[in-house]
Amino acid sequence: MDSLQNSSYEIVVNSNNRKILVLKDFVNVERESDLKYEDFDAMYVDFVGRSSNANFAILWEVLPMMYSKSWLKPLFLNSRMRERLSRFAPVCDGFAPSPFDNGMTEKIEIVLDTVGRSGVNRKMDEVNSPEDMLINMCRYCVSRGIFTFTNASVRGYAKGFCQVINSLLGENAYMDSRPYFQQKLQELGYARKVKFVERIYLCPSCNDSHLMYIESCPKCDSSDIKEQSVIHHFRCANVSPESTYNFDGRLRCPKCKQFLRHIGVDYDRPASVYSCHSCGDSFLNAKMRVTCTKCGGSYDPSELVPFDVVEYEFTEAGLNALVTDEVRINAAKNLFAGYVDDFNNYIDTLRLLALRSAKRSDDVISVIRMRVEYASKVWSDDDMREVLTALVRRLFFCKLSVKRGSIYIMQAVTEQDLEHEMQFAQEAIKEEIDKHIANASEANCMIDAFTYRRGDNLNSFVQNISEIK
Repeated sequence: MDSLQNSSYEIVVNSNNRKILVLKDFVNVERESDLKYEDFDAMYVDFVGRSSNANFAILWEVLPMMYSKSWLKPLFLNSRMRERLSRFAPVCDGFAPSPFDNGMTEKIEIVLDTVGRSGVNRKMDEVNSPEDMLINMCRYCVSRGIFTFTNASVRGYAKGFCQVINSLLGENAYMDSRPYFQQKLQELGYARKVKFVERIYLCPSCNDSHLMYIESCPKCDSSDIKEQSVIHHFRCANVSPESTYNFDGRLRCPKCKQFLRHIGVDYDRPASVYSCHSCGDSFLNAKMRVTCTKCGGSYDPSELVPFDVVEYEFTEAGLNALVTDEVRINAAKNLFAGYVDDFNNYIDTLRLLALRSAKRSDDVISVIRMRVEYASKVWSDDDMREVLTALVRRLFFCKLSVKRGSIYIMQAVTEQDLEHEMQFAQEAIKEEIDKHIANASEANCMIDAFTYRRGDNLNSFVQNISEIK
């Protein structure tokens, strides 16, 4: 077959009769009217831009997870681009010296075979929301045999579609949508935890992990401080900072004026002390404050939000959902409503809701904890199941879960609606207990209400609702 070409691109045929779209200049493949999906099987970028931004723009127009004409097709870059475009390696299938390279020819067959066996539709769904984009990222990864991902962008750890997103757009891409989407995958049973990676801490206001830890003076809050040893002079029992002993390059006791020669014989260093150059105060322990490099907020370390970076993998149900429309339908459901059986997932959802509410100053999170006892006997599982099922139907906009015999009901409301919504929920609880529990008049129903507002300590809030006295 003769090659097809114009000034910006040509289509050549390799030894396996695969048609390769060779890009010789900047081409927006999606908008190129003369190019159709069936015209080529793979792509090869054969030129280098003058800057990193130009190279990014070149690559962006042919990405196999972004556009319908290039959807899932093997993408290779000229070997000359390896150094300049190394960060984009996760979103291409390799580098090759020419489109006829034997290694590239073999890799194309491997990629096409993996795509075919994955079951992912060769026609790309439209992207109308961030979740649609994330679904397509997942599908692309599955088409490449990538089945794991993490719930955060951590260099050296991020895998799966997170790494793809990071390569394309940077660490913070879709960070408003990604945590909720990933939590949905887990709650829907489409992904499961396979490995704990590490625990990081997030800004309580903007959910960013780029934080600066600054030691400062507890008196004036200045960071112009210095740590030095404390010297204990055995002979006269003087204890003071080392700077008070410095005398013409030697150590001399400021109290008895005797020179110190041998540590362990004349003196020792039992501790260290900080000195503030701004206010002159001395102290044993510096104050630690944390500044967020994204929003500029300053916090005590206890206010930071702990976040466990976990590696997940797609389940069989998740893989089946990704190759059908099931994942799109279920991903559209409200994450912050309904029932979740894993209480740890429930707390993860609470943290996400708190972080989202932090951006809306009038939002309040309410949690109602309900427990029923007959004297010393805890209510039965059957009773609990009946009440819980009824509450899920009635409290449509609430999130419910169970832990150690207690039902938890969570919702986000405005400060203005808080009292009304909590009263409505508690009345619903009492009515369902009367309906579904035998001898309800003899039951002791314990209801505890908790509220979280912007600026509250999220860690303490989680601990309070989780502890049952």
